[in-house]
Formats: sequence, C-alpha cells, structure tokens
Amino acid sequence: MKPESLRETIINSVHSNNLSGRPLSLAVSGGPDSMAMAHVLITSNPKLHSEIEILHFNHQIRGKEAKSDSDFVKNFFKLLDVPTFVSQGNVLALSKKNKMSVEAAARTARFEF
Repeated sequence: MKPESLRETIINSVHSNNLSGRPLSLAVSGGPDSMAMAHVLITSNPKLHSEIEILHFNHQIRGKEAKSDSDFVKNFFKLLDVPTFVSQGNVLALSKKNKMSVEAAARTARFEF
C-alpha cells in the first residue's frame, strides 16, 4: 500500500468511527504495522484534533528482544513528544497459574494494563 493510501485509510477510519477530536490510546507492539499506524495518526493529528497516547505491553515471552521493542517504542515516541505508557507482565506464569492458553493470558494481561 502506498503511504498516501495508508494515511487516507487510517484518517477515514477515524472519521467514520466518530473518533476525531476524541482521545486516542494506541496499542503499539513496536512492529512495523502498529508503528506505521501510530506515526500516521500522530502526524495527521492537526486534522484529527485528538489527544494521542501510546500504550505498549511487554509480555516477557521473547526476553531481550521484547525488552528491545519496549525501549524502541519509548524512545521513538519520546522524540515525538507523545505520552507513552509501558508495562510488562509474565504471561507464561499467568497462563500456567490460571490454566489458560498463552494467547488468553496475554489478552488478559493487556486488558488489565
């Protein structure tokens, strides 16, 4: 998808869901898709008139790589002066303790965040 098309798609989605002018909390993994989405929303914000904050959750499954993702997210959005909130949780332990799948435990941990 061309950058212009991505920008238009995201902005149209915000408008069609009546989110323009409302606070937006963006869940960002640090991967290219969520980073692109967040960057488009932040750089388009004068048109959207929304307060934007970034949320990132480290599931502590991928060790140093996950820590690197958390650091990347914090530093990237600090440069853009966007409020960023990072949390972490031991999803594997939560999964075992509550006898649930890792995916369900990860979802639970993110929702609690």
